[in-house]
Amino acid sequence: MEQPLIITACTNRKSAPLEERLQASDLPLGSLEEIAGTWNAWVKQHHFRLPASELYAGRGVAEAKIAADFCDGQQWFVSAGLGLVSAMEDVAAYDLTVAGAGSNCVASKVLRPPFRSKDWWSAVSRKRRPARKLSRLIAANPNSLIILALPSSYLAMVADDLKELSSAGFQRLRLIGPPEANIPAFLRPYWMPYDDRLDGPRSSCRGTRSDFPQRAARHFLEEIWARSNTAGSTRHAKAVADLLASFPYPAIPKRRQLDDSELLVVIKKIWDRAEGQSSRMLRILRDEERIACEQGRFKILFYRAKKQLGTI
Repeated sequence: MEQPLIITACTNRKSAPLEERLQASDLPLGSLEEIAGTWNAWVKQHHFRLPASELYAGRGVAEAKIAADFCDGQQWFVSAGLGLVSAMEDVAAYDLTVAGAGSNCVASKVLRPPFRSKDWWSAVSRKRRPARKLSRLIAANPNSLIILALPSSYLAMVADDLKELSSAGFQRLRLIGPPEANIPAFLRPYWMPYDDRLDGPRSSCRGTRSDFPQRAARHFLEEIWARSNTAGSTRHAKAVADLLASFPYPAIPKRRQLDDSELLVVIKKIWDRAEGQSSRMLRILRDEERIACEQGRFKILFYRAKKQLGTI
């Protein structure tokens, strides 16, 4: 079997300034097809500056790169704004997401039909020239193991695309990241049972929920695939379960509950300590300040603090 493909999610953090008129907040209201057409036209108008692997920032991207380097595999990104993107492909800095309630969530722009992320993915993929589909990429690499390391929201976005795989294509899938409850039934035979024990005291790769899929993918390649790179999904899943069986779950810390105004004050207070980095700040809030904060809520408050501090 040839070297694996590591397919993971893009990130909101970018290493370059956002391009003008390449933010979902600037889109007009309209149908999903109209919005996708407008967005695609905007993307085509911009100069692509950096390879995707350099534009996307954060630990998740770094972990995915380490995983790809370990197995000498290809790295790809699932992007809500650009579709399927190779790590080596030059891309522009943009801001569009299908999740959350921020100003750059494209769902707020779609009037009809009711917004579904899988419909958006289909539209964005079709409008790329040539059209890019996850199922086509997998079919074009018939001898490679496919490591699909995605959070639940991104897996839901691309799941219908995967329905087009052949039987042989499914056999080469290894789904890593989402909990089993969020895996569609037709994909469960290819799910690797990673859970919170990867963040327990015996784990050497603890981190945040946002980079869990990439950390788990790296662990899978280094600890499971490296020892049995020709095994099927059932044996791989059992190897993961056997390894994690000796890992205790992490202790659940007690954290303070603050309302939005109180939390905003704390975020601005620790801004310099976190060097203005959202992922670092979230860790400080949770681990050092012992404050409870759900990631989607934190993203909105972080952006608000950024505006108030004049760093945008």
